[in-house]
Amino acid sequence: MRPPVAAMIHEMITIGVIFASNWVPPPAGAAIPPPAITADREREREREGVYVWSKNAV
Repeated sequence: MRPPVAAMIHEMITIGVIFASNWVPPPAGAAIPPPAITADREREREREGVYVWSKNAV
């Protein structure tokens, strides 16, 4: 491996480790709830050919 390539890889790993060590998980209550599927959106998905799995389950 050429020295410049090794130096670049080493730098990328170093930056990744620094970012990972600074990362703090979000608080438990901060999760964004998924958007509710309205009947209108459901019809739109059916028209697009995207079906909800539970509807197709036999």
